[in-house]
Amino acid sequence: MDEHLPVARQVVRAGAWREGEAVGTVRLDHQGRQQRRRRLVTEDGRAFLLDLAANMHLADGDALLLEDGALVRVAAQMESLLDIHAQDATSLMRIVWHLGNRHLPVEISGEHLRTATDHVVAQMVERLGGRVEAVRAVFTPEAGAYAMGGHAQSHAADGHRQDGHHAHEQPPHGHG
Repeated sequence: MDEHLPVARQVVRAGAWREGEAVGTVRLDHQGRQQRRRRLVTEDGRAFLLDLAANMHLADGDALLLEDGALVRVAAQMESLLDIHAQDATSLMRIVWHLGNRHLPVEISGEHLRTATDHVVAQMVERLGGRVEAVRAVFTPEAGAYAMGGHAQSHAADGHRQDGHHAHEQPPHGHG
């Protein structure tokens, strides 16, 4: 990591700090809000390093505490997503089962589901009798039964976490 850039090693959760205290904003998509180590740049061009001790989900409105005491606001970025609807609860549950069977991140919201844009998933949903609508929105999927401390972990398409372990190797934890 670049030793000349300020480093953020702590997260201050939304509500535990005042908006006016932030020196800048970093806008991150769902995947970006899962990473614990990376170089980031605020909307006004201030570069810094994120170096968290453990994986955690960054939420919209959280702040990253830089080593000099400055706070950088985390803003959730709009993404291309699929809203999934079904004709009845049984059809929606069937679709949920198939999405879960593929270990896909899914946001559950009222009468519909939301997942990342993927034409194969859209075709599967339509074959199951669902209706798919392309939208741009913030993506905040369920953390899942295997999430550490109630926060989501990032999984690759092959079902492996970024640390190389398979998602099922970790025992389930309660939601915190």
